[in-house]
Amino acid sequence: MMEENKNLFKRKIFPLLIITCAITLTYFPYFKNTFGIDTSTMIKSQGQMLSGYLSQGRFGMVWIFELLIHRYNNQIVPFIVIPLLVGAGIYLYFTLNKYDKESSDFAASLFAIVFICNPVVYAQLYFKMQAIQIVIGVFCVLLGINLSLSRLRTSVKIIGSGLLFAFSFLIYQVFVFFIFSMILFCFYVFRDKRQQILQVMVPSWLVASLIYFLSYFLASFMIHYSSYGNETYMMWNKLPELGNLQKIGALFIALFALAYLFLLIITIRRFRAKKEINVLLLILLIGSIMTFNMAFGNLRPAPRVYFGTFSTVFSGILYLGIRKGNGLKYLFLLIILFSMFFTFSLSHKANLSYENDQILTENVMKYA
Repeated sequence: MMEENKNLFKRKIFPLLIITCAITLTYFPYFKNTFGIDTSTMIKSQGQMLSGYLSQGRFGMVWIFELLIHRYNNQIVPFIVIPLLVGAGIYLYFTLNKYDKESSDFAASLFAIVFICNPVVYAQLYFKMQAIQIVIGVFCVLLGINLSLSRLRTSVKIIGSGLLFAFSFLIYQVFVFFIFSMILFCFYVFRDKRQQILQVMVPSWLVASLIYFLSYFLASFMIHYSSYGNETYMMWNKLPELGNLQKIGALFIALFALAYLFLLIITIRRFRAKKEINVLLLILLIGSIMTFNMAFGNLRPAPRVYFGTFSTVFSGILYLGIRKGNGLKYLFLLIILFSMFFTFSLSHKANLSYENDQILTENVMKYA
């Protein structure tokens, strides 16, 4: 009986405790009640910020706010976001253990931790006024992935996953790139479900994109859209105005996009011919981190736009390395510890930056 309890703790409870502690400790500075300019705007003029989200096509942000939040309170955001992040990490752990036959508790735990605990994810959660919605979007993606891999009827899975993916797009458009990377990761890892992934995940992703564009079009009759996104990120439509270095960067991205598309076509053809595609899939997975760049022609966008894609690629590569050989697991453990440390450090520095902003704002107000 004692031996059984010990095994139960080691295999089921201990990994969950490790994931919970790692995520909570990494994001501990996030509990501090700090706010920057955007968050100050939300506190002072909630309607202005929500109108801004609508003008950027982030309808899901506003819907969640109106249904669940109503009145923004900066102090309670971390107390909601961090438990949600822990839940997302645990959900990832169980998904890998359930569907990956080669998974180990150690590898699945590290994947869950580094997926959440990296500086790029924090860069997205830095804006506390949208952090709850972003994490809900992550849950929509994870639920859609799990539903796609389940044994339900194909039509039910396509509709269910498509709606979940669509809602994540409506929260923040960059989820489209995140899901694409997740599809590649699942296709590589869950080899016995590859046909199912093609039959469900890809159509669901396309259905979700169609739902988003239809929503965007219908809303255009009532909402005047901001040009901020295009002016900030889109480079393809203003190539003549770019400097020489930016033009070279855009040319590099264009060539990369063509090579990536060519590689994707080769991989599909080899899969249909039942040939080996693992190396090609790995290259596609790593290259998917550039999907935002390929779509916008922008070589250096804000790091936060990569958050889901980066997590999938970064944690995915570490996970695959741990699965292949125990000799590398301590090296990857060290990398993950560094990732946690940098995330904690970035969060702490952001707090100091917020405090400086507050002091400057107060000084300006006093002077005025």
